[in-house]
Amino acid sequence: MNTRFTVLIRLLVIITCWPLANAHAQFSDTVYYSRQELREDLESLGQAIVQYHTNPFGFTPSDTFNLALRKAIASLPDSATASTFVPLVGDVINSLKDSHSSLDYTSLLNHQLEHGGYILPVRITSDSSGIYIRQDRDSILPAGARLLTLNGHSADSLWLQAWRLACVEGDASTGRRRAADAIFPIIAGLNLRPGPKMQVDVMPVDSVHIYRYTCRTYNKSRWEARRKALLKENQQPVRVSYPADSVICIAVETFAPTLPGQYARAIKRAFAEANTGAYKAAVIDMRDNGGGSSTWVEYLYSFLDPRGYNTPHNIIGRNSALARSRLRGLKSPAARFMTRLLYRRNEDVQAILRITALPDGVNDTVFFQQPDTRRSHEVYTGPCYLLMNGMTASAGVDFCNHFIRSSRGPSFGEACLGPPTGTWGNPAPFVLHHSQVRVYISTIRYNYDDTFQYERRPVAPDHSFPPSPRDIAAGKDTGMQAVLEYIRHSQP
Repeated sequence: MNTRFTVLIRLLVIITCWPLANAHAQFSDTVYYSRQELREDLESLGQAIVQYHTNPFGFTPSDTFNLALRKAIASLPDSATASTFVPLVGDVINSLKDSHSSLDYTSLLNHQLEHGGYILPVRITSDSSGIYIRQDRDSILPAGARLLTLNGHSADSLWLQAWRLACVEGDASTGRRRAADAIFPIIAGLNLRPGPKMQVDVMPVDSVHIYRYTCRTYNKSRWEARRKALLKENQQPVRVSYPADSVICIAVETFAPTLPGQYARAIKRAFAEANTGAYKAAVIDMRDNGGGSSTWVEYLYSFLDPRGYNTPHNIIGRNSALARSRLRGLKSPAARFMTRLLYRRNEDVQAILRITALPDGVNDTVFFQQPDTRRSHEVYTGPCYLLMNGMTASAGVDFCNHFIRSSRGPSFGEACLGPPTGTWGNPAPFVLHHSQVRVYISTIRYNYDDTFQYERRPVAPDHSFPPSPRDIAAGKDTGMQAVLEYIRHSQP
């Protein structure tokens, strides 16, 4: 594997993925914090955002942010636990409309499990008509059924709480909806405090009757077993399938692989097969790709265009102790010297060294010139189609945006969680002093071009096909079916 990929993954040089939390939550609901303590936490959050974020007001005017902060402070009760304080923290940081600056959702999940809480193991999808079961890991709740109540509480009301806390990028409302869907089980757990079992009311597809199911919720040990099983299932973040005769689908679910060498080889093998001449079309499935490293965006796209792809066009970085906390491997002068020497021709590594050498609080813009390219026989130049959805985020948006902008082929699905001019990145953890609530704050701006515009509208596909409850119940892949239908009508 190219050393460029290895060093970028190890150093986390230009990462635009949603952040991952530490393994253990640190706040407790056995402690009540005073209004003054919580006010100090909110004020310190506001100060940290202004101090550490590269440009906190790219999407939101400063007046809007300050109003959100004042409203949160005015809403503080005389005392509260960390869990009841979380929504106010979410109101403040989500007002930035930067999906990389957000609550630490994994810490909220860990908080529940560490303190004897339970989680309902379901995945949902929603639209304006309601909330629907996408998947029940225990196969109890029927797929596609409308979710009505959890332990007698309105599922719609609980989802609105998830919407309140869900991150958003610019005006990507579909992306925010999918983020709310993703955190719904966590938010339901925080609000309901369920026990080992939960009563769930649903209305199956094409039915007017309500059915009640008793579902077993997951405690810490069962959730950990589930997580390990999922990790085992998802060892291959690059999957090849054959949805129709002469059609190959390459699904890439992340740009932050845990096994970089295996990941690179899997992509290379997938395109080698696509180039055998046995296929009349290739589908690139970027649905649920939450992002990762810009290096992997370049690598994947280099198999689709002989010119390769250079991304980002530029980054704007602000140096600070918070930003440097992500790069502990570059702390010592010796490590910095050796990195500068060994990777002197690597513009990505040199860029991060340049930013981390700035005085604290200073911004700088670094431009990139070198696209990643492949040998001509490795590049797939045949008909290509793209699948995307609201959970295509961060570096995943970068890939989809360039695919659409360069007219590489038709695109299908839902609007992404991000706009066509750029995103944020390198989110660093910030812990509120009293409540110990964790958030993330972006430390770079990641631009796709040299316009330096902050477009708010999301990257959208040519053909929109949101998931249908009836198709979910039937096990149909709405997006893929739309692609195959398009191929049948557009190719001989």
